[in-house]
Amino acid sequence: MVKIFTNTHIFKFPWESWIEKRKNITKFVSVTNVWWQKYPNPHSLQVETADTIDRSLDKSTGELITRRLIAASLVPPSWMQSLGFPSYCYVLEEARVNPKTKEMVLRSVNVTGNSLLQIRETCRYTPCEKNPNEWTSYQQTAEIISGIPLFSTPIEGFSFSVHSSNAVKGLIAMEELCERWAKEGMEGFQKRLCNRLDMVLLMDNIHDIRKQRKS
Repeated sequence: MVKIFTNTHIFKFPWESWIEKRKNITKFVSVTNVWWQKYPNPHSLQVETADTIDRSLDKSTGELITRRLIAASLVPPSWMQSLGFPSYCYVLEEARVNPKTKEMVLRSVNVTGNSLLQIRETCRYTPCEKNPNEWTSYQQTAEIISGIPLFSTPIEGFSFSVHSSNAVKGLIAMEELCERWAKEGMEGFQKRLCNRLDMVLLMDNIHDIRKQRKS
């Protein structure tokens, strides 16, 4: 038996950053920008790392495609541990951002323990129909499947509850990040940019020092 998890949410923040020239208003906060800063966060402590392993641009569609390997710790009950469930899991995630259709689609599947349990998730961010310039719609679905005889129902039930709890925490984290970016505004954006430039300059200095030592 397959359990299906579904979730919807509306972020009262735009899908992308934009500038309204007449009123000289700049929207630096956008849900699609904030998403890349989601991990780490204090609500999703199970996620330990999120490493980008591949990034490419589909010239035919204009999509930016990013693949990440996410490492997460698990706390399965003792009866699931006795069946071989690990306490650590890797998840492969693919993010596709299409600036033309204004759609960001995330697909993920666990690569650890998928012979015991497989969770296939799809998340979609699009401009909200009610207020496309200011709000973003979020849709999340997940298929939870276990093929272990006699234990599939309790395994899927436990996984469903954990997935539901993590989904709520993830939305809280995203809302908090959006609020933070909105408050920072232009000043915060410039500060982030300066921090990144400082890091680049620091790396250049280290590179020069290494060259001098070798010479």
